[in-house]
Amino acid sequence: MKILNIVSMLLISILIFSGCSMKNNKIEIDEATQQKNITKVQNDITEIMGKNYEDVIKNIGKPYLTTYYINRDDYKKYEKLDSDELLKQLHLEMVYPKEGYESSALYIEINKDKVIDVSSNEFVGTSHGFDDLPESSKSTDVIIDIYNNQKYISEEKLKGISIESYKGKNIEQLMQETPLDMPNAIAYGRNKDKVRNYFVVDKNQEKLSYIISITEDRGKIINISKVSKVSLINSLIDMSK
Repeated sequence: MKILNIVSMLLISILIFSGCSMKNNKIEIDEATQQKNITKVQNDITEIMGKNYEDVIKNIGKPYLTTYYINRDDYKKYEKLDSDELLKQLHLEMVYPKEGYESSALYIEINKDKVIDVSSNEFVGTSHGFDDLPESSKSTDVIIDIYNNQKYISEEKLKGISIESYKGKNIEQLMQETPLDMPNAIAYGRNKDKVRNYFVVDKNQEKLSYIISITEDRGKIINISKVSKVSLINSLIDMSK
């Protein structure tokens, strides 16, 4: 369970130091253009094959889902890298659903900042998990799904709610009774343990204030933590000891 907390915070640090927020995206592509470019790539994968992460974003925009495949043995190496260097080391898959989210999706696999596979398949809304790992990620210990279109939660909506009081309760109860329904990211391991991460922004919804991480085991909440941007790196160091 500890490795899940460490690695999920690691990926959150990428988001923070990449400057991600609801209103601060360097590259914006409207939906019509994105759908047009998805079809274009589906018809000719050479459009992006061999290109890097930034090239894909410039061409198609941000994906609905980004899945990161992490090997725990590499964590110490990742810890020493900045966000740009880290992205160049990771193995990830980007998912672009066709319009309507009901049919197929474009799946783009990137390893060490290079597109190595492009395919079209049924859209299921989540990663394939450990049942269908890419050949180059068979040693994966942790998978992290980041839902790029999921809105951040305003801290105003959490005022007066004691999230910590849900420790020991069922995750479904927290999802039904609080604004913490769909997480922004989910980290999970081979033992089916999960860490749900919710990104909370200030009242103007411009800056990330903190992250709520909820660790669950078979649907029961076993830990709840709140990590601010300022304390994130210290938390990573502490958790890795």
